[in-house]
Amino acid sequence: MKVFLIGLMGSGKTTLGLQLAEKLNYSFVDTDDWIIQHQGTDINSIFKHKGENYFRELERQCIKNISIDNVVISTGGGLPCYQNNMALINEIGISIWLQPSIDTLVKRLWNNSAKRPLIRNCIDESDLRAKLQYVEDKRSRFYSQSKYTIIGNEISINDIVQRIDIA
Repeated sequence: MKVFLIGLMGSGKTTLGLQLAEKLNYSFVDTDDWIIQHQGTDINSIFKHKGENYFRELERQCIKNISIDNVVISTGGGLPCYQNNMALINEIGISIWLQPSIDTLVKRLWNNSAKRPLIRNCIDESDLRAKLQYVEDKRSRFYSQSKYTIIGNEISINDIVQRIDIA
């Protein structure tokens, strides 16, 4: 079974994904790490030198090329919103939208915002909050197609496993 974790940056997809994979004895794939490994460069460089459309195609290739059966996949925040990726995700696996509050995301992201192309130009926490709210509003129509939505600031692995009933 493929379990896809989706949501905004900072929602816990990678952190919870690693824990969930360990609990289920599954493999783990982070789509951003997969892209970095296959491209030999970081995400910021890909955006800067080849553009967002190229990056989005790499994301699509990643989810199409994961051949492992029992795997938890942490997706980039924008991945579900392009190229009908949400339909593909739901066709080949189980999707879970991790949805902490915007305030929680601001706390998690503010000190590392320079590393993230979408928010690196935010001038203060208020600007970051507005940007995250805008992005969530834009993406929620895709995220809401997930089979499961888990809302909360302190999501535990047990919450996820109980909710999706795969353990």
